[in-house]
Amino acid sequence: VDIQIQHATVSGESPRIRVTIANGRKEALSGQLEVLASGPLQIIDRKREIDALQPGQSEELFFDVRPAGEPTDRRINLRVRISTGEKVYESSASLNFHTAARVEAPPKIDANPEKWGPLVQVADRKDQISMTSDTKPWGGPKDLSAHADFRWDDKNLYVIFHVHDDTDMPPLAERGMWQRDIIELLVDVDRGLSAGSPLTMFSLSRFPDGPRLLRHDGTLPQGPVPGGLIAVKKVDEGVVYEAAIPWEEIQKGYAPKAGAAITLAWGVDDHDGGNSGRQAISWFSNVNEKNPAKFGDVILVGASGKTP
Repeated sequence: VDIQIQHATVSGESPRIRVTIANGRKEALSGQLEVLASGPLQIIDRKREIDALQPGQSEELFFDVRPAGEPTDRRINLRVRISTGEKVYESSASLNFHTAARVEAPPKIDANPEKWGPLVQVADRKDQISMTSDTKPWGGPKDLSAHADFRWDDKNLYVIFHVHDDTDMPPLAERGMWQRDIIELLVDVDRGLSAGSPLTMFSLSRFPDGPRLLRHDGTLPQGPVPGGLIAVKKVDEGVVYEAAIPWEEIQKGYAPKAGAAITLAWGVDDHDGGNSGRQAISWFSNVNEKNPAKFGDVILVGASGKTP
């Protein structure tokens, strides 16, 4: 008995999983199927009956899932078990359930996080910190942390980052910018899931002459992103970055659709001045690794009814 667990196409706010059972036995398969999850995820109607699945046949079952508890940047471990009364068949998978809702109209890019509602991707833990210097240890979420979220439509990927940082050190010029306070965003729309995948890297930053959305790695030209929009606003507890990135500037010919999963990572580079050294906090993968195999999945889902 072969059991496959995958993301399924989504049309609403919440994703689904698809469980495919293929009966390779010589006799029919009957029993109870159960989906188990470890982590902040609720499986709706997680127990189903398998009734006389004939040899050589397969069956697809779909399960709605809902977030439960605090957001996480770790993949959810799933296990599917079929109990026949005589034998138990099991399979497991590790999937990620962060989502990006489709917007019904292009949002105004003004670095206002309130219109987005709660920002669900969180980087605020010590294990998410990577440092190039031990001169100044991480001082907790007020020293450096960030909340982020994503939306999409046919033309753009929309991103927002609310960074908490107690020392403001924006870059003065593109040369040396990586040693100051900027956002790094790495995207692999094909989910190649290998270090050789055609990922595209962007930076979001604010220079003395204004904010810039720049492209760095990938197959497309480096520099300012054609058609991209960015707004950056200094707030009491840090900085808010908001941008619209055309899909064509992430990968030529990419056509987003509900149900598609892209893989990405983001990080906040931080410098507190003097000999404090550079530190970074990342969602999912240390962005310096640039390895999509360690990125997190973001599933493009249908309109949420809210437009940032």
